[in-house]
Amino acid sequence: MKKIILVLVLLASVIWLDRICHRKPKLLETLVYATPPFSEEWESSPLSPQEQQEIDEILSQTFSYLDKGSQAYVFVSEDQRYVLKFLKQHIYIPNSWACFIPFTSNPYYQKYSNRKKKKQAAYRACQIAYTALKEETGLVYLHLNPTQHLKKTVTLLNRKGHAKSLEIDKACFVIQKKADLIYPRISQLMEHNEVDQAKGIISSVFSLIDCFGKRGIYDNDAKIWNNFGLIEDRAIQIDVGIMKIDPARALNPIYHKERLEIAAPLGAWLQENHTELLPHFNEVLNSSHE
Repeated sequence: MKKIILVLVLLASVIWLDRICHRKPKLLETLVYATPPFSEEWESSPLSPQEQQEIDEILSQTFSYLDKGSQAYVFVSEDQRYVLKFLKQHIYIPNSWACFIPFTSNPYYQKYSNRKKKKQAAYRACQIAYTALKEETGLVYLHLNPTQHLKKTVTLLNRKGHAKSLEIDKACFVIQKKADLIYPRISQLMEHNEVDQAKGIISSVFSLIDCFGKRGIYDNDAKIWNNFGLIEDRAIQIDVGIMKIDPARALNPIYHKERLEIAAPLGAWLQENHTELLPHFNEVLNSSHE
C-alpha cells in the first residue's frame, strides 16, 4: 500500500511540475515568449532606406491593445492608421513533456505535431501576402525572424491601459494598414445618401474576390463581414494567416462556386439592410467573372 501511495505522490509531483514549467504566459509575455530561432525559410528581403525610415516612424508610436484572433494579438497605432499584429508563439510551444513521445496513440504528440504544421502554414501565408499581395492585404512589413536591425523599443498598452516596453527585434509580427469593416462603412455611406460610393465598395469586393480566384489564392474563412476590410474604400483581405495559393485552382470550376459562396452573405445582408443596392450587387455578381 505504501508503494502505491509513493507512486501516486511521485506521479502527482511530476504532473504538477509539468504544469508549472509549461504554464500559460501573460499577454505581453507571449509577444516574445520562446522567440523562435532564425530560419532562412522565413527571411524577408532587406529594407531600402526609405522603407526602413517608414517602419521606424510607424514603430515610434505607442500601440494600444485592440483585439486578438486565433493566430495573433492586435494593437493599433496612435494615429489609427496601422495595426501591429504579433503572431502568437506560445500556441506552438510544447505544453507538456509528453509532446516529445513519438507515438501515434499519444494525444500530446499528435497535438504538438498539428501545431507545428499550423505554424508552417500560417508563416507561409504571411509570406505569400507580403511578397505578392501587399496591395490586396494592406501589409507594410513582415518580421518572422529575430533580427538586430530595427533597434526599437516599442511601447504597448494592454487592455487596462498599462504600458509595457518590448524589444521589437525579438518578436514575430506584421504591420498592416488599419482597415474599416465593410458592412458599417456601407451603412454609413447610405445614411448620407452616397449611393454611388457604396456601389463602388461592392464592386471593389468582387474585384478582390476575382483577383484572388484568378491567381489561385484561397482560404478557408473568407468572410466579408470580418475578414475583408476597406482602405480608402478599396477592399482588402484583413486576415492573411490562413491564405493558400494553388495556381491550378484558377482553372478549376470550383473557383466560381466558391466565389458565389463568399459573396452570398453580403447579398443577404444587403437584402436585409439596403435593398436599393441589390440590383448593383447582382449585376456585378453575374458579370465580374466573365
